[in-house]
Amino acid sequence: MARKTLYAALAALILLRLALPQIVKAQINRKLSSLSGGYEGEVQGVHLGLLRGIVKLKGLHLRGKGEYLKLDMRELAVDLDWGPLLSRRMLVAALELDRPSLRMKLKPAKKAVKAGEKAVAEKAKELKADQGERQDGRPLPAMLEELLPFRVDRLTISEGEVFFREAGDLAEARVGGINATVENLTNAPKQAPRPKASGHAHMKVLGSGTVDIGLVLDPMARQPDFRLTLRVDKLALKDVNPLLRSEFGVDVEKGAFDLVAEAEAKDGGFKGYVKPFVTGLELHGPEDKKPLKRLKEAVAGAAAKLLKNEDSRAVAAKAPIEGRFEDPEVGVWEAVVSVLRNAFVKALGPSFDKL
Repeated sequence: MARKTLYAALAALILLRLALPQIVKAQINRKLSSLSGGYEGEVQGVHLGLLRGIVKLKGLHLRGKGEYLKLDMRELAVDLDWGPLLSRRMLVAALELDRPSLRMKLKPAKKAVKAGEKAVAEKAKELKADQGERQDGRPLPAMLEELLPFRVDRLTISEGEVFFREAGDLAEARVGGINATVENLTNAPKQAPRPKASGHAHMKVLGSGTVDIGLVLDPMARQPDFRLTLRVDKLALKDVNPLLRSEFGVDVEKGAFDLVAEAEAKDGGFKGYVKPFVTGLELHGPEDKKPLKRLKEAVAGAAAKLLKNEDSRAVAAKAPIEGRFEDPEVGVWEAVVSVLRNAFVKALGPSFDKL
């Protein structure tokens, strides 16, 4: 009798283990189908390695409202450390994102965007509206502090890509070959020792140029607290026309762009510099363009001479960037995007701000 009971228990455990991935998949999809802010998602498969603490989500998909944002990922692998979870009730893990692909639409420019505080505030507002308000109106750090304490020792992105285009425009710009690492992401209380998270990303823009981004930040800070470095090498501006149309309302036919920028955000504001270099800029588009648009591009082409440096051995001058975030509770990632856009606008401002 005891042997039969043991066999029955073993059989039940085996059946439970076989069914567990489907049970976990159903629970994850139930959560992903009702995300806040108008987002929804699904996962196509789940692989569990409980003894090793490995969870793999296969075919992860997230979609934003109105198709503004779409994220597809071949695999998300989570490597859990059972020791801290059992002894200290703290989730410690390493994450690997395999070939994530992000598609996003940019709003068309109604007028040229000016560099400075106004541009940053407007872009922060637009981004927050597009991403949807949080259901309870609380800032992200406050919500993260209520979760089980966690620490992501290392987050790795392999061969990611981002596609972006202006709304109503079929042409897409692609940033590919994104390889990034982030370390020390945690929601530990402020009074506990909490080193800042750090990360670095390298990417290619349609094969024409490379972009390197370095970031050191406190993701739990009530106000954005980060230090950002940016380097752009040999970027063909024609490859990012969707972004140029969104920011400046112009099309670029030719031109190469190099940039070095640094910025630091703290106490509700940011400060830094951009060091741009543009060569061979031409904005003459197809002959069938509307006369007004052709005139605007001609004016922009003339203004670009202010930024050109005909001697390729010369060093471009630094231009300061500075401003404040209008929303005191702006999220750290929204702030990072705002500063990146502000650096881009400031660097190309002399070319386009006379439109």
